[in-house]
Parts: sequence; C-alpha cells; structure tokens
Amino acid sequence: KNTPHLNCYFMDGIAYTEDNIPVRKIYMFKIPSELNQRSLQSYFGLYGPVVRLKIFRPNKAGHGGGKPHNRTGYVLFAKAEDAAKALRLRIHHVNGRHLNVQASDSWHQPGAYERPRNLSMGPNVMAPAPICALDEYCLENILERLSLPDQVHFARTCSRFRAVYQIASPRLHRTMNLRHFDDMTEWDMRDFFSLSGNNVQQYRGEIPTARSQRLCHFLAHNCKNVKFMELFHSQMSSRCMHKIFAKMKKLEALELPMSNTTDYGVLALRKLPNLKLLNLCSNPLSGSTLCKLTGPIEALSLNECCTFKAFHLTRICKSFTHLKELSIRNINTAFLNSYKLLVVKNACPALEILRMTAFEGDEYEYIAQLPSLKHLTVYTKTVGRTTLRLELFQQLVEHKTEQLKVLEISGYAQLSRAMMNRIGMLKSLKQLLLPRIETDNVIEELAHLDQLERLSICHAINVIGSTVLKLFCACPMLTFISLDECVDPCDKLVLGIISRVRKEMANRDMHRKLPVELSTFIQVTITDHLIKNSETDPKDIINVKCTSLGEY
Repeated sequence: KNTPHLNCYFMDGIAYTEDNIPVRKIYMFKIPSELNQRSLQSYFGLYGPVVRLKIFRPNKAGHGGGKPHNRTGYVLFAKAEDAAKALRLRIHHVNGRHLNVQASDSWHQPGAYERPRNLSMGPNVMAPAPICALDEYCLENILERLSLPDQVHFARTCSRFRAVYQIASPRLHRTMNLRHFDDMTEWDMRDFFSLSGNNVQQYRGEIPTARSQRLCHFLAHNCKNVKFMELFHSQMSSRCMHKIFAKMKKLEALELPMSNTTDYGVLALRKLPNLKLLNLCSNPLSGSTLCKLTGPIEALSLNECCTFKAFHLTRICKSFTHLKELSIRNINTAFLNSYKLLVVKNACPALEILRMTAFEGDEYEYIAQLPSLKHLTVYTKTVGRTTLRLELFQQLVEHKTEQLKVLEISGYAQLSRAMMNRIGMLKSLKQLLLPRIETDNVIEELAHLDQLERLSICHAINVIGSTVLKLFCACPMLTFISLDECVDPCDKLVLGIISRVRKEMANRDMHRKLPVELSTFIQVTITDHLIKNSETDPKDIINVKCTSLGEY
C-alpha cells in the first residue's frame, strides 16, 4: 500500500522515486543528539545489509546556546528491497528516541545515472539512435518544440545534446511561467535551474504549493540575473522571501499581489539595490517596514492593503526619493491629513502619477499641490452619495492647469456642473475618464480642452450623440471616445465624425491620429449598415466598436 506522506511509491516490493528510480538511499532527519552512528547502523541493519550510513554535523547551535539543531543524514542499503522495508515507516523508534525518514532525491540514488540496458542491439554493439545523425540546427529545432520537462530530458541524454540545449537556452528561457513547473519532477526542476537558471530574466505566475520550498531553494541559488518577477497569489512565508531575494541583485521589478506578504517579509527586499517597481497589492501589511528599503523605487502599489496604516505614508514617500508613481486605492486616509503632510513635508517631489480613493472626512484636495503631478486617478466607492469634493477641482485649476495630463474619476460619484466647469479649465488634459454626470448638457463645459485626445464616460445613460459630436468638433485632437451604457442610437454621431474628419483633411487642418476609435452601444442593424457602407464609413477614418447592454 502506497503511503501518501512519502516522496516515493511502492511496486513489487521496491520503492521508486517520482522519476521511477529504485530507492536504495534513504534520507534521515530530525535525528536526536542521543543517537550515534553505531546505534543507527545496528538498527537499520535489521532491515538488511547497510553499505554506508552517515550523520551530518549541524552547522550551528540552537538559540540560546542550548541543544544543536536536529541532525540529518543518510543510510545506503545494498538492496532496494531492504530500503523499501525501512521506508514503510515514516517515523522510526531507536533506543527510546524517534527520527524521520524519506527517500533521498532521485539524483542521489545510485541508479540515477545508469545507462538503460534496453538500447543494445546485440551483445557487444550499441546502435546509435537515428536522431544522432541530425545536425545541430535540426536538433535545436526539435528542442524548441518539446515541453519543458522533455527539454531537460533532452539535455540530460548526452554531452552533445546538452551543448545544443545550452546554446538555445538563453533564447528559449528568457521569460518563464511558473506553471511550467507543475508537471516537472524535482530532479527535472533541479536540472533546469542548474542549466538555465542564470538565463532567465523574467518569472511570472504562481508558486506551486506542493513544491514551494524546493522551488524557492532553486530560485534562490540559480537565478542571479532575474530582472522582473511577478508572483501572483503565491503564499510565501517570510523565511522563503528572505531566502529567494538574498542574491537577486539585478531585480528591477517585483510584483507580489495577494501573496500573504507581511511587514517582516518586506524586509527581505532590503538587499535589492536595483528595485524600481514594487507591487504589494492585497497583502496583510501595515507599511511599518517599507521605509527601510534601499532600492531606487520609482513605482509603488499598495492597493487593497486593508491593514495598511496611512500614517506611515509620509515616511515611506520621503524615504523613496525617486518615487514617480503611487497607487493606494482603498487605503483609508480619512481624518489623518495624510495628503496635507505629503505636501507640507515635501515628501513626494518627483511623484507624477497618483491613484487614490476619496474617503469622507479627508482633505485630499492637497494632492493638487504635489509639485510634479501629471496623472491623477480618483476612485469613489460610496453608493448613494458622492465623496468628491469641489475643492479638489478648484485646487487643480489653481495649481495644475498647465501640467495635469491625465484625470480619471472612477466609481459611483456624480459630477456636478461646477465640477465639470473646473475640469474644463485644465487645458493641458490629454486623457479624461468621467463617472456619472448630472445632465447631458454639462459636457459642453469641456469644449475648451483643445489638447484632449481620449474621453471615456463610464455611465453615459444620459448622454446623447449630438452633444458628443459638438465636443468632438470643439476638441481638434480627440481621437478616442468611449460611452459606457450609452443607449442613444449613435448613427448621427458616426456620420458626423466622418464628415468632420473629412472637412479637416480637406482644409489641411488635421491634428488627430486616425482612425478615430468609438466604443458605444449601437443598434445592430445600424452598426452593420455603417460598417459595410465603405463610402460612409471608411476604415481609415473611424473604427466603431459595438457593445451590448448585457456586457455591463
């Protein structure tokens, strides 16, 4: 009967590793200090002849100068059948003490590197396989079409195949998805990291839970040239984080969303001297240790970190002197004057992009005074009432009329005419995202935005096509329009855009990037007619994306 807690399986009285290697060598761990080599040799000798038994000396003593760490070792049996008998028990009791055993890794087994006997064509002749007659170019093409485990097996075959693998690996393995390791044995993973670890520059994906410790070990010791790493939803312990990032000196971008990263885990990133982008969204951290990072961080994301303490924000930003982008969506800053302190203490002199949530009780209009701000995204989350403050738009007009390029207001807020009027004064805007608006005619307040290139209205139920067309004619650089939930048939809008563009082309007064992109809800029959009629809707002038109400 196979025991699920062991790293091997049993068949015909013999234990095999996951690579189908017969087990003769057993790994011992948690060996009490009271047990010596003689007592263990005598004990395991009861199962069968022992070729060799060794206990490793612990590297260091335990905390407080007490007993040394539990020791490890191995026992090598002469026969696989005897090793299988010993592996039937996970815990062995020796002289009143107990220790744990499991099969040693595949590459430590005596039979791991034996030549297969079934390749012989005769008693004294070994016929070469047909693949050996191919040149290196053909072999490399074959290698490209193999799965990752088979690529490793290819390299393991002979020295010539390994040379082909090593030539192709820098090109094939520059970017790796961690899901490729799901179907690999630990031996395959070990050989891949040994052969190709230093060729990988990007890792993406989720660390498999079943092999997380081994994979973390391989990442820590064989991936010194990684520049980008995205570990989504990877439940790493702080110990694993300290192990992985200790030697990744070239790492520039690290994304760890939903990875259970704590404040202590953040300290593992202190040894990353080139870290520029850090994403810690949706992690249980307070932010108390972020200011201790030494890398030249330019982009920091803390979205949805529910336990984050906003009073750490000023100290964090002041320590990140190169910070250009900050995302703190759903970080509650109410009643803490966080944004006022950022301005007063000049904590963000280089900050250009800010994404934040407007909470009641927060004077967030101070963000308009951040000296380098060019891109502002404001999220609103309260249903039934707006948390937007008119003071924000007044401050933006006062401080950022000639500087702000992107303004995005997202969520459930409804913009009043007074707010739209202030937005229309931000003459340098190139991109604008709006939530609900009071009435259709307030859009005319945007007519003076002559630099505007992209306009999106999230809930455009009250918007009609003729009003949008007037704005399109007033903004000579507008090339993208998205009207979410717009139920007004937009055939006149499409025809009007085509007519306007043709007029600008005839007058040699074209400043738009063609084709114009229009995304809106349109009746299907009208859409088909407009798209099929090449004289009405030439593809080089407009590209209409039709959506349905069911998509929202």
